[in-house]
Order: sequence, then structure tokens, then C-alpha cells
Amino acid sequence: MERIGIFVVSYGARCAAIAHTLFKSQNYKIDLYIADKQRNPLNAQIGKVHQVIPDLDVQKLCQFANKYREAIDFGIVGAEGPIIDGLRDLVEKKAMIPIICPIKDLAIEKSKVEQRQLLSEIIPHANPPYKIFVPKDYPTKREIMAAAEKWMLKEEEM
Repeated sequence: MERIGIFVVSYGARCAAIAHTLFKSQNYKIDLYIADKQRNPLNAQIGKVHQVIPDLDVQKLCQFANKYREAIDFGIVGAEGPIIDGLRDLVEKKAMIPIICPIKDLAIEKSKVEQRQLLSEIIPHANPPYKIFVPKDYPTKREIMAAAEKWMLKEEEM
């Protein structure tokens, strides 16, 4: 059975489920190199290597991946923070490991406003109505809240 090494950046149940699903492969022997935000018992059990990196700092994650790069075929990043901080760009450049996740410039998770604006451009029919309330446009917090409430009530009437 062919052996595949996979670098997994894990932050919570979704990433643990991804790692576990990969580990259960019936077609390949999977060696998981898991960098975890906290000690996840399942990840610790199934990982060939399991290391806790509490801040998921991209430099530390890259060092971890680079240490095992000869054994790793590719990586998967489920945690949004490292994606936004450019982990894919860094690991692919420094450790030469292909990573499955967006590059930093395409990490739309970084801004809900940018996500909604992008959806308005590419699939407006799938983007529910929204309004951006910029705090500097309102003298007080109370006025922002009043404007938001007025907008929401108007939307409910439609």
C-alpha cells in the first residue's frame, strides 16, 4: 500500500474530522503530521507526529512542515487564521510542500465586508441584502445602533 504524508493544520473539530477521514483511507497508508492549536486527543492518537502550536503562528507552522518535508506529500489547512496570514505562500516557498487552501491574496475569510462585496459582483442572486455601517460615519454608538435597527426593520417589511 502506498504511503502518503499529509501536513494538517488543525483548529477544532472540522480539522480533526478532516484528519480522521484521511487517516481512515483504505487505498493509502496515511502518515499525518498534525500541527494543532490545542491538544486534540484524536489528532494526538492518529498523528504520526502531533505538535501543539497554540498561536498557530505561520513561521512556527512552516518550521514544523519544513522539519518533516521529506515525508510530507502535501498539506491541508482548515484554520482561517493561518490562511489569512499567508501560510500556504510561505510553506510552498520555503518547504516546497503543496498546500490545499487559498493563497493569502485570495483569503476572503479575512473580511466579511469583502466577502459580501465579492458575492454582490459574482452571484448577486445568492447574496442576501446587506448594509455596511461604518462607525466613523456616526457620531455616537447609539446612532449606529438606531441606523442598523431602522435598516433591519425596513428589510423585514419587504
